[in-house]
Amino acid sequence: MQSTQLKVLAVSGNLRKSSLNRLFLESMKLLTPTGVKFVIYDKLDQLPFFNPDLENNPTVEVLNWRESLNQTNLVIFASPEYAYGITGVIKNALDWIVSSGELLGKPISLPNLSPRASIAHAQLSEILSVMGGDILEY
Repeated sequence: MQSTQLKVLAVSGNLRKSSLNRLFLESMKLLTPTGVKFVIYDKLDQLPFFNPDLENNPTVEVLNWRESLNQTNLVIFASPEYAYGITGVIKNALDWIVSSGELLGKPISLPNLSPRASIAHAQLSEILSVMGGDILEY
């Protein structure tokens, strides 16, 4: 009998390796209980700029991003606020999956690590809701 393992995909909206969001996700990974596979997706910098002309013929990097989302049970987006908005890498990554549907009905957690960052958090929540994600309230 095959056991079902909970798979969590964690995404930092900051590319810096020592960012607060990345360190938070690394800490969560260390605290992951047995039976949960916790993966930090660290390839957002490899996604090309979104181009609708390439949407139906995506690059390998885009296919890997989509497949990572398809293979997970829960997605965590931990992202800072830049200039009252979401980061460019998060926006670009989401643009690649707007019409492909990887987030439809998918549980999504949005930890906000900065008490001063409320605008981007609300934006990200709205964008992910429009894309069909199931935003977890806590």
